[in-house]
Amino acid sequence: LFTLIASPEDAERALDLMLADAAVRTEQGFDWNCDGYGQTFLSLISAAGRVGADAVTLRVVSSAEELHINTGSKEFYGNIMRKLAGAGAGSSSLEPLFDLEKEARDVHTHMALHELSRVYRREEHVTGVQSLVQLVEDEQAVAKDKLVEELKLWLSKRVQ
Repeated sequence: LFTLIASPEDAERALDLMLADAAVRTEQGFDWNCDGYGQTFLSLISAAGRVGADAVTLRVVSSAEELHINTGSKEFYGNIMRKLAGAGAGSSSLEPLFDLEKEARDVHTHMALHELSRVYRREEHVTGVQSLVQLVEDEQAVAKDKLVEELKLWLSKRVQ
């Protein structure tokens, strides 16, 4: 199904189908503890990222409870951002998720910071990378020392 998604509208319809399926399963007493949409929703996120359907990604996050997706994992937002980045999505697709993670967790995780930094560097977005380093220095984001060193090295080659 997800390989056939060729437009944002296709991605919207796929999400609508998942939501309808989840409603039917819930109504019929489906045991969500045994099986669910774990990897399926990530496949949809990847397809949505490929066709530029940012609204679908945000709808998946806002519909997580209906889809019985575990948002408690500290990698929840980072995994979504990894799928989007891997699909070629730009920083404008990842930034809202980065902000949502901060709202939900009070701090940015290493994984989310890493994924956004990869996209910023791919786009040659110097101010974006600078802002990430500043977040770490202000202790608003968690990052491994190696990543911070990589970001500073990247910046040193671009900023005079």
